[in-house]
Amino acid sequence: MTAMAQVRPTPPPTREPGAASAAPAESPATPASTPSLSSPVLGSWIFRARSADREIGGSLRFFNQRGALAGAYVAPSGRETPLTDLNVQGEKISFGIPGAVGTWQLIGVLSGDRINGTFETISGVVPWTAVRGAPPTPSSPAPAVSPTPR
Repeated sequence: MTAMAQVRPTPPPTREPGAASAAPAESPATPASTPSLSSPVLGSWIFRARSADREIGGSLRFFNQRGALAGAYVAPSGRETPLTDLNVQGEKISFGIPGAVGTWQLIGVLSGDRINGTFETISGVVPWTAVRGAPPTPSSPAPAVSPTPR
């Protein structure tokens, strides 16, 4: 007759006094919920500005990024540039659009489905507007150029 080995449960590891306790075992992965965010600017906006020598077009997208408001400028070509220093206080909004020569600092006032504002370039103050709505499809001709700070 052969002897059978006894199987004993492995005792939990011991820790030295004063050592940090091990992290508790995690339960099976559950999808992390994104904190809800309520902002009147969430969504897509058609962006237009007119400087002394050209029209600037594209769109603005505002979205929930891990519970915080984030945004991007989308050029007519489809290239996205993340907004910087995005701040919404009541109906006032401000943010930056970084470019090759610097960052435009835009300020505006939200009124329903429209934002009206200004930004400054070396050639002067430029008015801009954004209207809530989907941007034009990429296949349609884009009459405007993307912003390049001057």
